[in-house]
Amino acid sequence: MSAAPLDPSGAGRQIVPLALALSICALAAATFYGVQQIPTPRFGTAVGPRTFPLIVAVGLAVCGGGLLLQALRRQLIADEVEWGSRRQNILWFVAGLVANLVLIELVGFTLASAAMFTCIARAFGSTRPVRDAMIGTAFALVVYLAFRFLLGVNIGNSPLGELW
Repeated sequence: MSAAPLDPSGAGRQIVPLALALSICALAAATFYGVQQIPTPRFGTAVGPRTFPLIVAVGLAVCGGGLLLQALRRQLIADEVEWGSRRQNILWFVAGLVANLVLIELVGFTLASAAMFTCIARAFGSTRPVRDAMIGTAFALVVYLAFRFLLGVNIGNSPLGELW
């Protein structure tokens, strides 16, 4: 008994976007559950240990819900995304993670995260590394400042050293 050939124009192309959307929704639900397990102090500030994980959970839920709507409306089809050379993309992704691990002690959280962002943007097809580095630096600096001043947690050196 042989398997039936896949129909590239049929419902098979819709399974991937639907599975992706449902996976992100499940990740959001797991994150919401995990946030509820984080102990909180009885008396404290409005920004506590649950704040940032809750923001991530809401972001995942919004993205998963949007992808789910697109998949159900058949507006998102697996073949619409051009992935290029998968091996090269995976190598750029891994290079970004390794760069972050190697650089974080040398240049600090912000610049190491910017290098990682730049490599991962390349893995997703970006051809503008200077722009990606600037965006990565901005995102990482916002995260650093939020942790440093809102939560009082130093997650690594900043490029400005001891000024902050």
